[in-house]
Amino acid sequence: MEVTAAAIVAAVQAYGRLNAQGQWIDRVEHVDLNKLFDRMTEAEMEAYAKERDLPGWFKLAVSATRCDSQDDRNAD
Repeated sequence: MEVTAAAIVAAVQAYGRLNAQGQWIDRVEHVDLNKLFDRMTEAEMEAYAKERDLPGWFKLAVSATRCDSQDDRNAD
């Protein structure tokens, strides 16, 4: 098989559609970061301000797709 620029671009595009479990996904949703920050507790906001540490649920909400999100409030 000949490796061409088009083949490399196609491979990168395909790789970008795989989630952490290796499942093919189409990312069409968006995440409202303002809503997520509004949900943070005062302690979580302080940790983020001091240490740039986001809560685990925040990271999951940003990386989740509509089909694997466990919090429907984050899926628009």
